[in-house]
Amino acid sequence: CVLCEAHPTTASSYIQHVYDQHKSNLRSNGISLFCSCGQELRSTKGAWNHNKKCDARLFTLHKLDNN
Repeated sequence: CVLCEAHPTTASSYIQHVYDQHKSNLRSNGISLFCSCGQELRSTKGAWNHNKKCDARLFTLHKLDNN
């Protein structure tokens, strides 16, 4: 996690961790999360649904543009 020392192992667990532990979301922290297949994941529900199609264990974080 870019906000602490935690290491969530899936996209959905990362999103849920930020919500539960930091009472926040990715966008408000200037973060965008992308699955290795190219899908942007913004919410826990969206990430869980995506997990049905794709493992979502390989993901990258991107800093959002301020524009």
